[in-house]
Amino acid sequence: MSGPRRERGVALVTALLIVALATVTAVSFAMQQQFDIRRTGNLIDGAQAWEYAKGGEEWAKLILRRDRRPDIDALVEAWAQPLPPIDLPGGHMVGRITDAQARFNINNLAQQGNPAGGAGNGAQLQFRRLLVTLGLDPRLMWPIIDWMDQDINPVNPAGAEDDFYSGLDHPYRTANQPMTSISELRLVMGFNAKVYQRLQPFISALPASTLINVNTAPPEVMMTLAPGMDPKTAVALVKYRQENPFTTAEDFINAVQTVAGITLPTGSDTSLGVTTQFFEVRIETSIGHGRAELNSLLVRESDEIRVLRRTQGF
Repeated sequence: MSGPRRERGVALVTALLIVALATVTAVSFAMQQQFDIRRTGNLIDGAQAWEYAKGGEEWAKLILRRDRRPDIDALVEAWAQPLPPIDLPGGHMVGRITDAQARFNINNLAQQGNPAGGAGNGAQLQFRRLLVTLGLDPRLMWPIIDWMDQDINPVNPAGAEDDFYSGLDHPYRTANQPMTSISELRLVMGFNAKVYQRLQPFISALPASTLINVNTAPPEVMMTLAPGMDPKTAVALVKYRQENPFTTAEDFINAVQTVAGITLPTGSDTSLGVTTQFFEVRIETSIGHGRAELNSLLVRESDEIRVLRRTQGF
């Protein structure tokens, strides 16, 4: 091939290569642009879903403010009914309010004292019964107390303090304070995923010592309120309160005597309540490709409803 012809061939190949590179670059830019547009759209959808979820939180506050009988909180009231699915522009929203005091407040274990060994105080006795009711080892109570108390000495031989956790492959220390979330239990000795999942539906972590609301507690929690209370009795009490919500702790104690012939120990009324101060709100929204989940802890103080904690999920 002569020199000029060879040069023309090289120039043609070079031109084709440039065109190919330009085409690939253009396609890459176009694809990246489409990806950016989709990503931006998803971010916008997610942001809108989150704002709608916060609107659902305001709905919960409004419902609680309108509670006509704040001296009694029962499952027959408006706040306890799920929010019907609401159609939104490009999506929908669902939500519900639950009574955080229908469950055992894990922080009661720390806030009501922790004697060194022995059977324990009222809150500890209730929690031991809950563990037994759920088929769990009652000795699991002691590591929880050690996790929250402020000393470095195990409260019981079955407990665990810093010396245990510092010996783990990934060491850490005890919190030495009440729990801010029940998920903190996953850090406590003995609370593997199976144990945690079994216990989680029946406990809460509230910032103050609380009473158990006997108008909303599930049968598993009702069974912790008196020694010898079996599932049949607990279910009977749940059915009884559907038509006759308890108006006082004494009302509940009398019902236990009437329904089951069980006399609650003296002083039991100090751990029982018929009203609630802390509520949990769960709102789920879907807008386009965006999803948002809002979980809030609300506190009711007179006519004021405040958000104490808010967690976000997608």
